[in-house]
Amino acid sequence: MKQASLPLFEIQNYNEVYVPDEDTFLLMDSILNFPPSIQPTRCIEIGCGYGCVAIQMAKQFQIIPYCTDINPLALQNAQNTFIVNNLQGEFIQSDLFQNVDGKFDIIAFNPPYVPGDLQCDNLLDLALCGGAHGRDVIDRFLQELPARCSPGATVYMVAIEANAPDQLLAVLATRGFTAAVVLRKRLQSEALVVIRAVRE
Repeated sequence: MKQASLPLFEIQNYNEVYVPDEDTFLLMDSILNFPPSIQPTRCIEIGCGYGCVAIQMAKQFQIIPYCTDINPLALQNAQNTFIVNNLQGEFIQSDLFQNVDGKFDIIAFNPPYVPGDLQCDNLLDLALCGGAHGRDVIDRFLQELPARCSPGATVYMVAIEANAPDQLLAVLATRGFTAAVVLRKRLQSEALVVIRAVRE
């Protein structure tokens, strides 16, 4: 399996923005190794953080991706990542798709999947706290997803075992997607998966 190259980035706002980690790298690897069957023209990274996954899409597909995050400091970091890599992106502060228009050919999302209280005390918690079973934000995303996918769109989403990936696959199937786990990685504290879903 090919490994995606981590782009140049400067660590800023360390205590308030999620720094790229194993889940980021696994998501990048999934896009590199399991690309969409159609050439994408509109791509988006939801919850972009430092924008590394969006950089991967920009380089791989030669496009200008959209980057969204609920955290304004994350968007600042993502913009800086694009600048130091000499690439262009569109940056929008948004809770999931709230402030974004249109449909997309690729949607990538590394959600807040950690089971825990959604009463977040700081901006960094927004990237981590997923509510009961780590599913609150994921379930909202899956509810909004069909309306934001172009025909044949490909979705890449990170999850952990506590999120019940098999249930997520079943939900995607009921909403018109063919979905499967394409990559797995077991860490000391959790088992990561990347789900790839194609709009039927």
